[in-house]
Amino acid sequence: MMRKKLIGCATVLTVVLCLIASFLAFEYFHNDTFSSLINTIWPHVPTVLKRPRIVLGEGFMAKKTFIGASGISWVTDIVKPTLEESSSDLMVIGKAGLIRIGQDGHINNKKLFFFSDPDRRSNAPRPLEGDYGPVHVLEDDSKSQLMLVSEGSIDGSIMVQADGGIRWRFGDSLGVDSLSPIDWSGNGYQFVVDYSDKKGIDIIDADGQNLGRIFNDHASSVKVIDIGESKKGAAFSDELGRLVVIDLKGKVLGKYKLPFSLTRFSLCNYSPVGDGQYGLAIEHGKIWLFDFNGTVQAIYQAPFSEGFSDARAARVKLKETEPEYLAVVANYLLIRSMFYLFDAKGNLVFQEVLFGPSYLVSGLPKSLLLTFPYQISDSAKHQNGEGQIM
Repeated sequence: MMRKKLIGCATVLTVVLCLIASFLAFEYFHNDTFSSLINTIWPHVPTVLKRPRIVLGEGFMAKKTFIGASGISWVTDIVKPTLEESSSDLMVIGKAGLIRIGQDGHINNKKLFFFSDPDRRSNAPRPLEGDYGPVHVLEDDSKSQLMLVSEGSIDGSIMVQADGGIRWRFGDSLGVDSLSPIDWSGNGYQFVVDYSDKKGIDIIDADGQNLGRIFNDHASSVKVIDIGESKKGAAFSDELGRLVVIDLKGKVLGKYKLPFSLTRFSLCNYSPVGDGQYGLAIEHGKIWLFDFNGTVQAIYQAPFSEGFSDARAARVKLKETEPEYLAVVANYLLIRSMFYLFDAKGNLVFQEVLFGPSYLVSGLPKSLLLTFPYQISDSAKHQNGEGQIM
């Protein structure tokens, strides 16, 4: 069966949190355009966000450096591929490359992404340039290969080969708002995509070829979901801020008005009412979990979250004798992100302002990894108890 595999499982005895906040490349922060943008925005940034700090739960977790910056830009995925069971290495994926690290934090291999068509002056592959969004790993069991695919951004979306070469780039003239994988469980991958600069949703194949339009109206933040009876569909927000669900032929299955105007959302497999697939959004100072029938399943208070977006979450188990926690990260522009940790009763037990944007939160066995600009840190010490440094 083909599926995207994140290392860690919430049912494993000592699974704890892996919070991928992101590398912010040194050169990027010293780019004149970016520096000018920061100078313009900074006076309007809320005071609470101007200094990275623990807001709530001091002493709940301890940190130490696990691995230094590696030049792969913002980290967006970390996996232990099942197709590489003979290796103990972890794959750490960034916007500009990947590294393989051992459990001691040693970098065993590094590959930067590149365009295979050579630079005319040097006849060498061209380094990746542009913004294609967070890059994630997909596993194609039928072909025994890994695929690295980006979510999309102003320059489109890319698929990267194992050697770091760009296999294809899609939507570069339109901008890709979102790209989401369709896992056909043994028959390959396809993708649904919506655009930054035009209406509609298309399906593309694993070679980056457009297979046609399935929806003609405004769509944003499209996500592939299960719609029952082993069928796939897509969920997205429309121009009125509603949640819309369609099948993959474009038939509208439902339009739902939530208690807030829906813009960006992510998928989450946790809810207090039970396992399943849910949407997650951060709006009006709250984190909302909702199902794809338009019902809000849970609301979490999220202090100082006004102006935040792009929230992502995962269920994590910090201690054998405790229920699972819900871990959430959300971004404030390209300047800061916020990390929230909620217990099983919905109480906020830990909150931290992180230095830069955050793209992933997930479970890891035996340690709590936090990645910040320039370094990855791990944090495995629970307030009263258990956890081992990886």
